[in-house]
Amino acid sequence: MLSASAPIVLLQHGGLDDLSGKTGLAMLRYRSGPIVAVIDPAFAGAELRAITGIPRAVPVVADMAAALAYGPAAAVVGLAPSGGRLPELMRADVLVGLQAGLNLASGLHSRLGDDPELAGACTRPGQWIWDLRQEPPALAVATARAAALPCR
Repeated sequence: MLSASAPIVLLQHGGLDDLSGKTGLAMLRYRSGPIVAVIDPAFAGAELRAITGIPRAVPVVADMAAALAYGPAAAVVGLAPSGGRLPELMRADVLVGLQAGLNLASGLHSRLGDDPELAGACTRPGQWIWDLRQEPPALAVATARAAALPCR
């Protein structure tokens, strides 16, 4: 689905200096294809290397509207938040990206392609939402059920 040469924008939203951003940080370190922008409102305008130590020249911008100027073909959710759900603050940028014709890749536990509003924003022929995880529908993530077990 996502070609190695596709220019992407990473949706980090608070994950550039936090463990929750591990997916995007790994892409910044190891993806050989182009990453044209990183969205993280907390660090917009800052130098990526100063924030992360990653020696890659990628602009950090405040929102999807600013990222679109760099010509991405796809947006990638770079967060792995507790509970595996799309953070509400990121949702608006995902929607703007889809409405602009970008494809979307997500490794979240929640399936973004099943969201009627997000799926409805895909109006261009061949446009896709790729939910990398395909877990059983009844699986509950990060519910802390193990804390109630009598064992240590």
